[in-house]
Amino acid sequence: MKPSTQESAATPGANKTGAPRTPHFDKLRTMKTLQAATFSEDQAGAVVEAMDDAQHHLATKSDMEKMESSLRTDMEKMESGIRADMEKMGLRLQGEIKDLRADMQAEFKRLYWYIPIVVGVMASIMGAFASL
Repeated sequence: MKPSTQESAATPGANKTGAPRTPHFDKLRTMKTLQAATFSEDQAGAVVEAMDDAQHHLATKSDMEKMESSLRTDMEKMESGIRADMEKMGLRLQGEIKDLRADMQAEFKRLYWYIPIVVGVMASIMGAFASL
């Protein structure tokens, strides 16, 4: 399984589609190295092709920088959305607390007038027991 001369002579750092890849992989040199280490031509060819295929899945530094930039942008958008949601929630909670305070004050004012009545009734009951 010999690599074609076209593949061996390809532009360093570029794959078949012209996209950059790193590091440069010299198929012919690797074939010779493996054959010198007692690999058969078919074995060396299979290893070289497997290594070449695997290399197509490597990310370059540029790929990683683009991904990092994209992730940072996405995270900033998420953060801004979360902050906006939290602000809305805070405003809603402040409104609900204000409404609850108003309800409690109204209820207290309504019940406030019952206090003298309850105190009077209790005093009457205690006076009735005291006279026994």
